[in-house]
Amino acid sequence: MVRRRDVNFDSYFGQNINFQNEANRSLFQHTGWLEVDLGKPQAVERIVLQEFTIEKPVSKINAFSIAYEKNGQWVVVADDTQMGSWSKKIAPITAQKFRLTFQNSEGYPGVREFQVFGPGK
Repeated sequence: MVRRRDVNFDSYFGQNINFQNEANRSLFQHTGWLEVDLGKPQAVERIVLQEFTIEKPVSKINAFSIAYEKNGQWVVVADDTQMGSWSKKIAPITAQKFRLTFQNSEGYPGVREFQVFGPGK
């Protein structure tokens, strides 16, 4: 979980603002991104994601996308509204960096796996 940038956290000094506390969840962002850098451009044609979920309180990623960097711009290759155990074959692309962005989540979301695979894997 990431703290929101528009909240004055100094005003909460001395208080318990743990993100697992229901009353404090609004203090944290429900968006974010993870990036994979393969070290050099490589062919990729399959993406696998595994969400880390907790039932109580509910944690869930409700909207996400996967993009790759091309000439300094992020190009979306897949998106969905439920992660769980997610896998998708894509048209082969060659790139060095891939980014998983969550646009919406609830609770305190987590990603257990973010994998990209080349042809034949």
